Amino acid sequence: MRTDWAGVFPAITTKFRSDASVDRDAIAAHCEFQITNGVHGLVVAGSLGENGVLSIAEKLEVLQTAVTASGGRLPVLLTVAETTTAAACELVKTGAQKGADGFMLLPPMRYVSDRRETLQYLRSVAQSAERPIMIYNNPVAYGV
Repeated sequence: MRTDWAGVFPAITTKFRSDASVDRDAIAAHCEFQITNGVHGLVVAGSLGENGVLSIAEKLEVLQTAVTASGGRLPVLLTVAETTTAAACELVKTGAQKGADGFMLLPPMRYVSDRRETLQYLRSVAQSAERPIMIYNNPVAYGV
């Protein structure tokens, strides 16, 4: 599958209420601000979006909020940074069902994998995805 993603795709922050629950209204307002100011896509639940501390349900809640807020005006990508291949494959399947236009895929971060392991992980997740993927590039952190 080919996509013509181009331009600015900010990794947006996740907003929370004082009780630590996801603040859907604040996220929707932030998405609208980004769109109004000319971005070309949104990346949700990334590192800056608290990916490491969000539950799967919360990641999907953030995704659905951004999808609704964007109203189809631009692509919304869900970050996939799970610790296992199986969990990442499950998240791309569920994310597609919940409206993700694509995925920003990070390699597993718990242990440093070699090139072969990283490529196998990326292939496996990409084959499970029903949407395009963007591979997060950070060779210093991932050693690939």
